Amino acid sequence: MSEEWNGIIHEVLKDVPVTLVDDIIRWLSEASSLRVLKCKLRILNEDFENAEANHNSDEGRVSRHYLSKWLESSVELGLESCATLLIEAGADVNHTRYVGSSTWETLLEIALSNHHVGVAEVLVNHGADLETGDSFDNDVGYRLLCYAAHKNKLSLVKTLLDRGVPITAYPDDFDVSDEFPDNPLLAALLENHLEMALLLLDRGATTGYSPSETIEELFSCDTAIIMKNCATNETEFDYLIPGNESLALFLIEHGWKIKPDNIRAAAKGSPLTFLQRLVEKAGKDWAAPIALDAASSVNNFERVEHFLAQGVKPKWLNLDAVTRGYVDMVKLLLEAGANPNTETRLSPIFGNALYRAAAVGSVELVKLLLECGVSVDSRSGFYGSALHVAVVEEHEKVVRVLLKWKADITHQSDEHGTALDVGRSSGSKAIRNMLVEYRELIRVENETADAY
Repeated sequence: MSEEWNGIIHEVLKDVPVTLVDDIIRWLSEASSLRVLKCKLRILNEDFENAEANHNSDEGRVSRHYLSKWLESSVELGLESCATLLIEAGADVNHTRYVGSSTWETLLEIALSNHHVGVAEVLVNHGADLETGDSFDNDVGYRLLCYAAHKNKLSLVKTLLDRGVPITAYPDDFDVSDEFPDNPLLAALLENHLEMALLLLDRGATTGYSPSETIEELFSCDTAIIMKNCATNETEFDYLIPGNESLALFLIEHGWKIKPDNIRAAAKGSPLTFLQRLVEKAGKDWAAPIALDAASSVNNFERVEHFLAQGVKPKWLNLDAVTRGYVDMVKLLLEAGANPNTETRLSPIFGNALYRAAAVGSVELVKLLLECGVSVDSRSGFYGSALHVAVVEEHEKVVRVLLKWKADITHQSDEHGTALDVGRSSGSKAIRNMLVEYRELIRVENETADAY
C-alpha cells in the first residue's frame, strides 16, 4: 500500500468516534492500530483534563472506561505495542470482563486463552494479578507458567517464579490445558527447550512424580511431535529415544536411569553413533547384548555385525527374528553362539525357536534348528510341540520335515490330544494322510523290531 494511501486512511481514521475504536482496531494491522490509539489518546487526555478542570468526575470515568475497553481488545488480538501504550496511559491492567453465569475474566486469562504469550508478559510486567477472576489463588499464574515454559519464554518464566508462582504442582491442583502439559518442566522437555528445563531445574522444579512416573508421563502421550496430552498408563520412554536424541541425553544427564527398553528402542531406530554412545553410558556389559538382540529383531545386519565385531556374544536367539522368518539373521546369530533352544512364554507365539518356526511355516528355519541340535520332540508352546502346531496351522511342508526327523505323533498334549488327533480335524487332507501313513510306518517298524 502506498504512503499516500496510508496517509488518506489515517486522516479518515482520525475522525472515528472513540466509541468505535474498539471495533476498528480489529480490522487494522498492529502498526495502524497503534497510530489510531495514539491519536485517540490525545483526545481522551484533553477530555480528561477538561473534566478535571470542570470538576466533572463522570467524564473522567468515561475516559478510563474507553482505555480499559481498548486494552481488552488489544489483549484479545495480541497487539503488544498497543497494550503497552494503553497501560502506560493509565488503563487498568487488572480490568475484567463479564462472561456470564456470574463469572468474570481477567485480561491475563484473555491473553492466555488466545495464546498471546507476548501480551501476557506485558501484563505481568505491569503488575497484573496472577489470580483468576474467581480468585483461585495463582491458578492463571500457574497456567501461564506452564504455557510460557511450553513456548520457551525464559524472561516471563523468571518473572512468574520471582512473583511466587509455584514451580511444581500436582496435576489435580490445577486444570491447566489439553494443549500443553500441566507441569512447566514437562512442558519444556516435550518441546526440547533444554535451556528452559535447566532454568526450572535450578529453581527446584520437579515433575510432581517419581522419576519412573515422570518417564511414564513424558512418553505415554499421543501427539504430532512427541506428546502433549497425557492419556495412557504405559511406560513409553523407550519410544522417545530414537526420535529425540537431545532430549534423551538431557534426561540421562539429569539422573534418569537407562533401562533395557531404552537400549532396545535406540537399537531399532537411532543412528548407530548415538546407540553406541548410549550403550557406553549404560554399561557395555549388559547393554551391548541387548542392543545386538534388538537390532536382530528388525533384521539390521549393520548393527548386529557392529557389536559382534566388538566381541559381543548373543546370549540368546532372538525369537522375533525366527517368527518373522529372518533366515540369514538367525543363521548369523547361531554361528555367533546364540542358544538354539531359546524359549519364551510371552504372547503372541510363546514357545521355543523350533515351535515358533513351525508355527509360522518356515521350512528353512525348522531344518536349520533341527540341524543345530534342537530336539524334534521338545515340549514347548500352547499346543505342546512343533508337530502339533504345524498340524494345527496346516503347514504341510513343515509337517513333512518334522516327520522325516521322526517326530513323535503319539505325544499327548495337555488339552489337544496327539498330533494324529489334531490331524483328524485338520482341513488339510494331505496332512491327515501323512500322519496316518506315518503311524502305519511306525507300526510296521515296531513289529519288525519285535520280530528280531
